Amino acid sequence: MSQPAPNTRPVLFICIGASNLARGYGYLTARLRQELGTQPAEFLTALGPGRNYCVRGGVFCITYPAICDCGIFEAARERAGQAARVIALVTDIANDIMSGIPAETIIERLDGIFDKLN
Repeated sequence: MSQPAPNTRPVLFICIGASNLARGYGYLTARLRQELGTQPAEFLTALGPGRNYCVRGGVFCITYPAICDCGIFEAARERAGQAARVIALVTDIANDIMSGIPAETIIERLDGIFDKLN
C-alpha cells in the first residue's frame, strides 16, 4: 500500500506537561496549525494542573495518572507511522520535585521518555 504525499499526512505533536502547558495549550495549538498552513496536525496530550511524570498528581479533586503511565507513548507509537513528522514538547517537571521524587528518579523517567520518543 502506498503512503499519502507528505504534505497531506499530519504532523503529530506530542505535548506533555502540567499547568504551564495547560494554560498555553489553546494558543500553542492554534499557532502551530497556523505555521503548518494546509498541512494537517494531530495532537496527543497529557497535561493538567499538578500533573507529574513519575506519580499520580493533580489539584483539588482532579487527579491524573503519572504521564509515564498514562498510555500517551503507546498511542504515539500507533500513530507515528501515518505521520509526516513527530514533534514532542516535554515541559513542567517541577511538580515531581515538589512531590518529593528524588532527582535521580526524575532523570531516569525523563531518559525513558526520550528513549520512547526516539
